[in-house]
Amino acid sequence: MLPFTQRLIDCVKGLSTAKLQTVNTHFQMKIGRFVPTLPFLAFACAAVSITVQLAAQDAIKVNAELTTDQWAGKTVRNASHVQKMVESRLMNAPKVGEKAPETLVFDAKTGGKVKLSDFYQTKPVVTFFASYSCMCSQKTSGFMSALSKKYGDRFQFVLIYIREAHPIGGMQSGPAGSEFIIPDPLNLEQRREAAIQFAEKRKLDFPILIDSMDDTQAVQWGAWPARLFLIDQRGTVVYSGQQGPWFVKPTEDFDFGMHGVPEFIRDLPGYSKGSLEESLKKFDVEKSER
Repeated sequence: MLPFTQRLIDCVKGLSTAKLQTVNTHFQMKIGRFVPTLPFLAFACAAVSITVQLAAQDAIKVNAELTTDQWAGKTVRNASHVQKMVESRLMNAPKVGEKAPETLVFDAKTGGKVKLSDFYQTKPVVTFFASYSCMCSQKTSGFMSALSKKYGDRFQFVLIYIREAHPIGGMQSGPAGSEFIIPDPLNLEQRREAAIQFAEKRKLDFPILIDSMDDTQAVQWGAWPARLFLIDQRGTVVYSGQQGPWFVKPTEDFDFGMHGVPEFIRDLPGYSKGSLEESLKKFDVEKSER
């Protein structure tokens, strides 16, 4: 079976029957100003039809141990690259109620290795996956800073810096020289510098961590280009944000302004529909009632 078809089937297994009815008419993915045609569209639609009956079965965990793929470690070049990469990682992210994957990252200040689990031993952890050249990350960062100030005594916020979304020489979202356009780091030291620059510019006063150059965490968390999660002290995912940049939602009133989203990736089962702040409030209430 072609890898593309298998990815499609895996994704469809996670969709509701109602959503399957929209797949054929929403199978082109709009990314910025680009609306690329999905390769082998006719064959893909046939695969959807074949797998409709599978949608009624219990949901399965897709790519549970996946930490790498063909896009890992590569500069994001164009809309086709983005489309295929997002499709391949669409269901990688841990769902609500699942255990957070083992997450080994690097401290941006010291360069030392850090386990995410070290943070949620004392407090529930909010993870903000982001990069400097991602406009969604830039816009979200102010909201995350405010949430950290409001909830930081009860929750540990961390930034996990991942591969650039729109680097120089890649799929740029603006002309060279624009404020948020930087080169894609070529090594860990350059990624550390970019992460620190991002945190300082956005006045983020919580720990800054960085993904490895082979993008292990971006792959297994389905986190590129930006995504939000909340993990409790048992290591269970309590809030699992939907696919970024379309559905990054730190607060209820946040709107990144990216519309025309293909319906088959909206409200995927197992992922959170509301905002991160709503989940933080709910967690607080439930904890006080215990």
